[in-house]
Amino acid sequence: MITMEEFNDMRNAVEEAQNDDTPFINATDEGLHVFGDPNKTEVKSADYVVRFAFPDTQKWRSRVRQNGDKMLDKQVDGYICVARTYKDAHVSPRNMGNAITAMAMIEQFLYEVTEDGEVKTLTDEQAKTVLYTMNHEISDATYELVGAVLRIPSDEIEWMFPLDAFETSVQIVINNPSVVNESDLFFG
Repeated sequence: MITMEEFNDMRNAVEEAQNDDTPFINATDEGLHVFGDPNKTEVKSADYVVRFAFPDTQKWRSRVRQNGDKMLDKQVDGYICVARTYKDAHVSPRNMGNAITAMAMIEQFLYEVTEDGEVKTLTDEQAKTVLYTMNHEISDATYELVGAVLRIPSDEIEWMFPLDAFETSVQIVINNPSVVNESDLFFG
């Protein structure tokens, strides 16, 4: 369950990303268009640690060994609890499409679009209503964003700790503002 504090963390990270001028490319039929400051050419990468609770089966034990995952100190009966480090993770052109789709799913819950098309930040009261009614959908979108950027196999995504999915998605937004800005451009 996403809390109001976590919701605000995401909202703040998105607003900060929207003000960032990290460049990104938009490919159209007319050619390539660069948005942002083209002098900022550094590829942003970061390390992320994500925890999983896989079912305690031979299949998952084998995969944990194969990946070299670090076992957590606390284990839960029936599960293998591990921490996996994703080093130098970045958004590539190949996974950008999935990342911006997931980001658009997250952003639709952060704002209100008025009848005249104006986009407004939700009030805290509106945000509480969204969290109460749409928490599952917001949570799913954070899993999708993390899975896309870190290239987590689809059969592993569902075993990610919920808090890790949310916190990692916020870090991805902070580290990769182009995901937000390209999503805003693509989806309006």
